[in-house]
Amino acid sequence: MHTSSYPASRARAAFSLIESLATVAALSSVTAIAIFAVSNVLGNTDEHKLKADVAALNSAIRMYKANGGKIVGSWKEDKIIAELKTIATAESGEKLAGLRSAMLDPRIDFVMETFAEAAQGTAKALWDADNQRFYVAHTNQRGIKEFIFDESLAEAEVGERERTSNLELAVVDDWIWDYEDRNLPLSSAPQTPGNPGDSPGEGIGGGEDPLDLDPPRFSTPGGSHPLPAFDLDVFLTNPNPTGVSTIQYSTSPGVWQAYNGEAISVSPGDAIEAYVASMDPENWNDSEHALEVYSVIPVPLLIDIQFSKHAYTYSEMGGAMIPGIYPPVVVQSGTVSLLNASEIPSQFLNTESFTINQVLPGSETPVTLDAEFTGPIPISLTSFASGTEATFEAVARSSVQGLLDSQTVGASVGIEPTILRVPIVAEIAPPSGPPVAGVRWVEISLDSELGDTPQGARIYYTTDGTDPGDSGGAPTSPTAILYEGPFSTNQPPSVPVTARVYGPSNFEHWFVVSEAAEIQWGLGPGIDFTMTASLSAP
Repeated sequence: MHTSSYPASRARAAFSLIESLATVAALSSVTAIAIFAVSNVLGNTDEHKLKADVAALNSAIRMYKANGGKIVGSWKEDKIIAELKTIATAESGEKLAGLRSAMLDPRIDFVMETFAEAAQGTAKALWDADNQRFYVAHTNQRGIKEFIFDESLAEAEVGERERTSNLELAVVDDWIWDYEDRNLPLSSAPQTPGNPGDSPGEGIGGGEDPLDLDPPRFSTPGGSHPLPAFDLDVFLTNPNPTGVSTIQYSTSPGVWQAYNGEAISVSPGDAIEAYVASMDPENWNDSEHALEVYSVIPVPLLIDIQFSKHAYTYSEMGGAMIPGIYPPVVVQSGTVSLLNASEIPSQFLNTESFTINQVLPGSETPVTLDAEFTGPIPISLTSFASGTEATFEAVARSSVQGLLDSQTVGASVGIEPTILRVPIVAEIAPPSGPPVAGVRWVEISLDSELGDTPQGARIYYTTDGTDPGDSGGAPTSPTAILYEGPFSTNQPPSVPVTARVYGPSNFEHWFVVSEAAEIQWGLGPGIDFTMTASLSAP
């Protein structure tokens, strides 16, 4: 064996080849370990996160042991976590052909269950002293409820540990590491190759502990996927030697089944947990559990409300009209539509995935949608109450993870007032008996020939020569009289009878009061009528 001619400081001058290779190989595992406590998954979030954290922690344990660290099965959880945060001592670090750093971020901590929580049998992490690994179980035994980041531990002092390895950097010869031949005992067990990266002297039939199987591989990894990709078909493969293991998987916590090559259909938010189960426990351990969670990049629902007009008449809103030449056209609904149906897969275009609701004061009413995903927004006279404008709102509510509720959209429509026609005012013969000197009889009627006069329209008149007036659809003259049938007046011929037509009671705001009509006396009864109409507002 050669004596090394290099100074001792040489070993600390740079990373060794073996250390560099080990660092690269471990990079993904250490990265996962550093961030595992803040992973955020969907579905059965707490249990899935706990299982993912346990898998990362077990990786840290294996890495620690592979790089000269020692874990004792009888240790408690806090001792194990603290041990994984230690670094190699300076003396052992000079010889160690591997990682010298800590295997866990110093901020990582855990929260134990209370005894009351443990009694509920919820998922918790437990320490398996025999196999020196954590596992997740549903028992009444008290365990770790969750792993967390505690920023107050960031500056905590980490300890140093002596780390020893069968493979050390050279200190006595010119090789990269010191090497010494030794005779190994022969074994009668079959010599089956171990996994790549197994330590020298370990392997099937070597008299050492069984090797760990590699976890199964997923055809499509978890993470965020666009909604049109669902439902996903995921396949599992076994990377281990044939005939020694089978794949077990679960899509529901605690329910396991053998995998036989079938496609596993995945919906947004689903998770698949799988591991490789050993069929030869003397030589192979079950693999770590692999967990993939399939979240979705959701599509926001986009809707809009449309009305055929910006303003509607009394008859279009279903108001009763006196029949005439032209029948009324009734328009009693707007429409609410889904604007981005083309962006949503067909399996989500149903009321089980989302509904469109009309927003009413204090409640929401689902809208019945047709095949084109439009639905009626009912509108009527009562929508306006006593105002001149009605506002309608709608919102789409999602019931699946792949869709997001829409924003509440609104649209307003107004009233298009109908101008009432001038009334027909005529002098008539006395209903009974002969005419009386100085007394005249008057009849007033509505001009409803065209069909644009509402049922319930009212006529107000005066006999003192004043205008009945108009203020908000109601007469203003204190002498205005509601017309109820023919009447007599003994006013002199110079004082006309004046009349206007007003809208139905409580619906005055839908109409413009007619112009005033006046009767001209002296033509005698039986003459159709003669009137003058005011051309300006009173």
